[in-house]
Amino acid sequence: MNVFIQSLGGALPTAAVKKPTVSDSPAKSSSDEPAASSDTVETSLKLRAMTENVLAAPIVDTAHVQRISNAIASGHYQIDPQRAANRLVELEALTP
Repeated sequence: MNVFIQSLGGALPTAAVKKPTVSDSPAKSSSDEPAASSDTVETSLKLRAMTENVLAAPIVDTAHVQRISNAIASGHYQIDPQRAANRLVELEALTP
């Protein structure tokens, strides 16, 4: 049986996929799973808090953008050609 998925490029056929059932996986007893340690819980809570902080932070530092815009508008923005060239070389080295 084929299933067609509509996409921007047209319909793409995909093979039928058998969904796993309870009988497909080996039974585990509760003694097989280790108990969560307090370190794991604490780390998880810290990770969640850090993730929330990152998601709440603005994507663009508007104050920095405004300072640069003001410097350009007033003619006080100085470009160091050697520094710009070095940064371009560093960036180029990072690309595969």
